[in-house]
Parts: sequence; C-alpha cells; structure tokens
Amino acid sequence: MLRQRTARTVMYAAIAVMLALTIAPAPQAATRRPISETDLFSFVWIADPQMAPDGSRVAFVRVSVNRQKDQYETSIWIADTSTGAAAPRQFTTGPRDTSPRWSPDGTRLAFVRAAETEGRVQPPQIYVMGLNGGEPRAFTNIPRGAASPVWAPDGKAIAFLSSVRPDELPGAEKPESKPGGEGAKRQTDVRVITDAAYRANGVAGAGYVDSDRPSHVWVLALSEPGSAQAYAQITSGEFGASNHTWSPDGNDIYFVSNRRRESYY
Repeated sequence: MLRQRTARTVMYAAIAVMLALTIAPAPQAATRRPISETDLFSFVWIADPQMAPDGSRVAFVRVSVNRQKDQYETSIWIADTSTGAAAPRQFTTGPRDTSPRWSPDGTRLAFVRAAETEGRVQPPQIYVMGLNGGEPRAFTNIPRGAASPVWAPDGKAIAFLSSVRPDELPGAEKPESKPGGEGAKRQTDVRVITDAAYRANGVAGAGYVDSDRPSHVWVLALSEPGSAQAYAQITSGEFGASNHTWSPDGNDIYFVSNRRRESYY
C-alpha cells in the first residue's frame, strides 16, 4: 500500500510540474510584439547637431512627443565632446526651441523660439543666450517670424530668413490708406489657389504656402536689438532665398535661390 501511495504521489508531482511548465510565463523573447502607432508617443530623438567653435561641446535639438497636446516638443541640449563622461544637459526649457547656432567666440548660442502668449503660439523669433546661463534675450520682433540664424564672422550680426515685408516691421512707416486704393482693401479669408503646390507640412496658416510671400535673407545688427533700424533686407523679389552663409571676411552673403516659376514641375 505504501508503495502504491508513493508511486501515486510521484505521478501527481510529475503532473503538477507539467502543468506549471504549461502555464508559466513565456520567455521574454516570446512576448515581443509588432510596433504600433501609439508607440510614437514614447519616442525621443535628437536633431540638428552643432559643434562649438573649439570642438569641446555640441548643441542639439531634443525632440519628444506630448501625448496630451498631440504635438512635438523641442528643446536645446548641450553635450561635452572632450571626455564624453558628463551627461548632456538641458540648455533651454522649450517646448518650441530649434536651430541652435554658436557665436564665433563660442560664448553665446542663438536659437529660434516660438513663444506662447495667452494660449496662442506666436511667430518664431531669434533669441540669444550666454553659455553661463541666465534668461534668453529676444533679438527679433517680426510679425511673420524669423528663422535659420547664421552668425557673422565677427559676431556682430546675424543673417536670417523671413517672409515679412519692410513696411510690416515694428516702427516702420506704413503706406497711406487712400479711398479705393490698395491700403483700403478689406481683409478676407478667401483663398484663391493658382499653384499646383500650395500646401506643406509645418507651414503657418493651416499648411498653406503663401506664394506672394517668399522668404528672403535679412541681417540683424546685434547693437540695436528689437528696433526697425536693426534689420536690413538683403534679398528681394518674387523668388525666395535659402541656405545663406557669410563670406569669411563678412562682406558678402551667399545664398541659394531657384529662380524658375513653378519650379516644382
């Protein structure tokens, strides 16, 4: 009888082990799943790395996703490249800071920020902040915003892009409104589309491209921040400009311009 009980106990134990193995959690590799669209909310990546003039540091844009607001958020971070031991540190608070650019002497960083006022995102402006900290200072106040800052070799000016017109700058003389003239035209939200390529991602105004407002190269004199006299328009006309850069002596600015109508064809 004892032998039968012992054999029966061993059999029950074996069955219990088999059941345990059957219902036990699968190995980690077996729990992998295909990527889903909601995984995007967890992504964090970097972009636009910019090396300091002495090569000791690199500034970059950190991009993350705000799930509640359904939008990307960007801030500027700085990493030490000399040793690599120190972790990257956050340089700006964001959440819409881009285009970090080092001053020629490496003591300041210019960047583009789209600030928020009373719940509304304002046109992006160029800010400058010292590497020792402190609050960033806005050096432009342009109705349609500024982008793509490029320092002059002597650090006394910044070239940038904007679609603003000279008479729209703060303090600029406005054209007189005459009865029946251009200045008296009523503003309307009706859009007349005449171009094949009329929308683009990341463009203000619900993605519409304003072909009547090409981006042109402007120069900002840092000695007079925020004043109308501080801005000088370098390029003009119906064709836009981009990829601007200074000559080594600071006397010329080179840029790229596609001067063909309906060039998207």
